[in-house]
Amino acid sequence: AELSEILSAEQGKPLVEADLEWQRSIDTYRWFGENINEIIKDVLYPNRGGPFQQRTVHQPLGPALLLSAWNFPSILLARKIAPALTAGVSAIIKPSEETPISAIKTIEIFVEAGLPKGVLSMVAGDPAHISKKLMQSPVIRKVSFTGSVPVGKLLARQAADNLQHLTLELGGHAPAIVCADCDVENAAKTLAAFKFRNQGQVCVAPSRFFVENKIADEFLSRFKDFTEKLVIGNGCDEGVTFGPLTNERRVATYHEFMDDARENGATVFYEKPHGQNKGYYVNPVILTDVSASCRIMYDEPFLPIAPISTFKADDIDSIIDEANRLSYGLAAYAYTNDKARIQLLADKLDAGGVAINHLVPAQPNTPFGGTKDSGIGYEGGIESAHSFMHKKLVTY
Repeated sequence: AELSEILSAEQGKPLVEADLEWQRSIDTYRWFGENINEIIKDVLYPNRGGPFQQRTVHQPLGPALLLSAWNFPSILLARKIAPALTAGVSAIIKPSEETPISAIKTIEIFVEAGLPKGVLSMVAGDPAHISKKLMQSPVIRKVSFTGSVPVGKLLARQAADNLQHLTLELGGHAPAIVCADCDVENAAKTLAAFKFRNQGQVCVAPSRFFVENKIADEFLSRFKDFTEKLVIGNGCDEGVTFGPLTNERRVATYHEFMDDARENGATVFYEKPHGQNKGYYVNPVILTDVSASCRIMYDEPFLPIAPISTFKADDIDSIIDEANRLSYGLAAYAYTNDKARIQLLADKLDAGGVAINHLVPAQPNTPFGGTKDSGIGYEGGIESAHSFMHKKLVTY
């Protein structure tokens, strides 16, 4: 409860979401701890001829720099710290300068648990100065970053000088395709909940909605019903389900997106007033009649604005093409009960993760990583720990 109040106060999300984030963090540390022997064990390879045996030995790459974002101050760090420590790698963490307290608490917990001094360190402050300074050091052998596409590409260029290993989880603009044969009520409810979670400040949130025209009216009505029931207020107050945005920059960007949508002919289907006198609050919004020229259809919004378009049943291939049109490739969602469509969408949607008929977030035991401009490498699962290791081939 104490940690959840801290996270909510510094980042803005409701207490119920802050509590869930800490629980997911605990689950992540626990899974890596319970499976460490399986993750780091040597691998023996069958002899393909010759008087020798071959095996790979997992060895730590060396000190790592872990750079995290402000939207999930606890779980984003957990998904970096847990595999790093599992690999035997010491690390310096640099949380967002806007949400450092959850990171400080994480460090304090590790110290209290007996982690040796120097294994896990933290710095806070100007991100550009810190990352450049540390990445120029040949001591740092691995960099893991969660954040925007432009910053990720900048870090990739900086990492080239010392050939540092990279894991980049970058931005997304996830499509959600809703077919007429699905459970419309469930689709609308779960998609709305995931869209407005953390005030829309989620890289894997559905942010472009394509709904088959036969069910468009029902989907919009049920999506609106959920939005109307959002309780907007201080995230630390009980019962609140939608808090303020994290910083003033996001508020300014919200108004830029809304102005652009109106100028390009989009219709405000529903806008829930926040009714707050101070703070970084904005109105959750549902847009219709959204053209491809609207900024929100090609630029990652990271905001509680849901643009909903329609398509005809026989246009499913063109909608998949539209879903794949952007340079982002982090997550994609679809709702259908037709087996052929399920297979088609699973095969054709170009994203690091595709969820059909549900919205389960990435689990500790499964790898997740973006395609195209949405990242390099994986977080979660054995693969994430192995990204902090060198696999030395030993022949004897």
